[in-house]
Amino acid sequence: MTNLIHLGAGPSFIPEEVKKAVINEIEDFSNSRMSALEISHRSKEFSNVILESEEGLREVLGIPSNFFVIFIQGGATFQNTCIPMNFSDDDDKLGYVVSGAWSNKTHLDGSKLRQTEVLFNGESTNYTSVPLNTNLDKESSCRLIFLTSNETINGVQIKDYNNIGNDLVIDMSSDIASKKVSWENITCAYAGAQKNLGTAGVTIVIGKKDKLVNNKLASYLDFNNHINESSLYNTPPVVPIIVLNQMIKWIKMKGGVEYFQKQSIKKANTLYEVLDTYKDSIILPVEEEARSFSNVVLNVKNQDILERFLIGAKESNFHGIAGHRSVGGVRVSIYNSIDLVTVNKLVNFINNFMKNLS
Repeated sequence: MTNLIHLGAGPSFIPEEVKKAVINEIEDFSNSRMSALEISHRSKEFSNVILESEEGLREVLGIPSNFFVIFIQGGATFQNTCIPMNFSDDDDKLGYVVSGAWSNKTHLDGSKLRQTEVLFNGESTNYTSVPLNTNLDKESSCRLIFLTSNETINGVQIKDYNNIGNDLVIDMSSDIASKKVSWENITCAYAGAQKNLGTAGVTIVIGKKDKLVNNKLASYLDFNNHINESSLYNTPPVVPIIVLNQMIKWIKMKGGVEYFQKQSIKKANTLYEVLDTYKDSIILPVEEEARSFSNVVLNVKNQDILERFLIGAKESNFHGIAGHRSVGGVRVSIYNSIDLVTVNKLVNFINNFMKNLS
């Protein structure tokens, strides 16, 4: 059977080296003679994986020592609620950068918990732009500023958030470990693992411990419990954390975040360059400065041609490139596990398709 080329938005393609390592762990976890599917989360072997994963993540992302790192469940969506309750008081105001569907959802959840202010709203331009090198919090005095660094549905990315404001809370789910991060003005970052760091089931939360507030939360909601128990406060998602650990090792082996940042830019520019040559037929809705290096979105002016394009892509074994159901069109996700060779295969398909249109 011909292998599919998986370019879906997530869960993403897992590198073959990682798959093989995880299969080995499922068969015999850390030479324990037990499967990773049945190993106790209280075992020494799994505790070592938790420790190794945290240390590896700190290394590849350059996380300062005054930040905690925990692995919990609930996806990034759970953090829309959990982070405001751990890092702000009832009378605090929270600021939101609404650059796409996911950050809009983050704001809607936050507005049920705290007073909020939208500091940037991309809805007026149909989510095709992002704030560029702008301090958004000069007069608002928000306790926290929430943003989504990359919008998977709308294909926009905030590539530089150094000047947006202080006390940023960043959903990095779809571009974590694909670019270097400066942590000076970040209070908390979080990410579902299923794009660049593994498979669905585990969420990484990275935050400044001295910024936590004591709101006497229910036990699972309180980050301090997870910090104090090294992500073992309750039964964690064992296998997704094992996959995360193997992905971190793979990232380090390939050359770290510096390598993937260069690859990310190169892959995206290669794809955008060919798409720009077919402007008569292809629509690239996102402003050039805001174009995502992780999720390339496009549409085709003729609906019949779009349908033919998607059918042709499927016949050529490209999987998962239909746009999100809310926006339609085409979406190509080029996370860390997608190499330049694969992107060039897609470029060849696009060129051949467009040249053979009748």
